[in-house]
Amino acid sequence: MTYPGGAMMTMITTGALVYRPERVQFYCVAASGPRLAAVADLPHVASVVASFDTKGVNWLLPRWPDRRRP
Repeated sequence: MTYPGGAMMTMITTGALVYRPERVQFYCVAASGPRLAAVADLPHVASVVASFDTKGVNWLLPRWPDRRRP
Protein backbone atom coordinates (compact mmCIF):
# COMPACT_ATOMS: atom_id res chain seq x y z
CA MET A 1 0.00 0.00 0.00
CA THR A 2 1.55 3.24 -1.07
CA TYR A 3 -1.30 5.68 -0.52
CA PRO A 4 -1.54 7.82 2.61
CA GLY A 5 -3.03 5.85 5.47
CA GLY A 6 -1.97 2.49 4.03
CA ALA A 7 0.28 1.67 6.97
CA MET A 8 -2.48 2.59 9.40
CA MET A 9 -5.01 0.39 7.57
CA THR A 10 -2.51 -2.48 7.65
CA MET A 11 -1.99 -2.04 11.39
CA ILE A 12 -5.73 -1.90 12.09
CA THR A 13 -6.58 -4.96 9.98
CA THR A 14 -3.68 -6.93 11.46
CA GLY A 15 -4.79 -6.01 14.97
CA ALA A 16 -8.34 -7.08 14.10
CA LEU A 17 -7.10 -10.45 12.84
CA VAL A 18 -4.85 -11.14 15.82
CA TYR A 19 -6.87 -9.77 18.77
CA ARG A 20 -10.47 -9.85 19.95
CA PRO A 21 -12.38 -6.52 20.00
CA GLU A 22 -12.35 -6.60 23.81
CA ARG A 23 -8.54 -6.58 23.72
CA VAL A 24 -7.85 -3.85 21.17
CA GLN A 25 -9.84 -0.80 20.06
CA PHE A 26 -8.89 1.82 17.48
CA TYR A 27 -9.90 5.48 17.64
CA CYS A 28 -9.00 7.09 14.32
CA VAL A 29 -8.66 10.66 13.17
CA ALA A 30 -8.31 10.32 9.40
CA ALA A 31 -5.98 13.08 8.29
CA SER A 32 -4.96 11.37 5.06
CA GLY A 33 -8.36 11.19 3.37
CA PRO A 34 -11.47 9.03 3.30
CA ARG A 35 -9.83 5.63 2.70
CA LEU A 36 -9.54 4.89 6.41
CA ALA A 37 -13.34 4.77 6.52
CA ALA A 38 -13.06 1.32 4.91
CA VAL A 39 -12.17 -0.17 8.31
CA ALA A 40 -14.86 1.72 10.25
CA ASP A 41 -17.22 -1.28 10.26
CA LEU A 42 -14.75 -3.56 12.03
CA PRO A 43 -15.81 -4.26 15.64
CA HIS A 44 -12.30 -3.22 16.70
CA VAL A 45 -12.75 0.33 15.40
CA ALA A 46 -14.52 2.52 17.92
CA SER A 47 -14.61 5.57 15.67
CA VAL A 48 -13.22 7.12 12.49
CA VAL A 49 -13.56 10.86 12.02
CA ALA A 50 -12.05 13.16 9.42
CA SER A 51 -9.49 15.63 10.72
CA PHE A 52 -11.49 18.55 9.29
CA ASP A 53 -14.63 17.40 11.15
CA THR A 54 -14.14 19.49 14.28
CA LYS A 55 -17.44 18.35 15.78
CA GLY A 56 -16.44 14.70 15.29
CA VAL A 57 -12.93 15.22 16.67
CA ASN A 58 -14.32 17.10 19.69
CA TRP A 59 -16.72 14.19 20.27
CA LEU A 60 -13.95 11.60 19.93
CA LEU A 61 -11.21 13.07 22.12
CA PRO A 62 -13.03 12.89 25.49
CA ARG A 63 -13.87 9.23 24.77
CA TRP A 64 -10.26 8.31 24.02
CA PRO A 65 -9.23 5.92 26.80
CA ASP A 66 -6.43 7.17 29.00
CA ARG A 67 -3.98 4.24 29.12
CA ARG A 68 -1.03 6.05 30.67
CA ARG A 69 0.60 4.33 33.59
CA PRO A 70 1.35 6.29 36.79
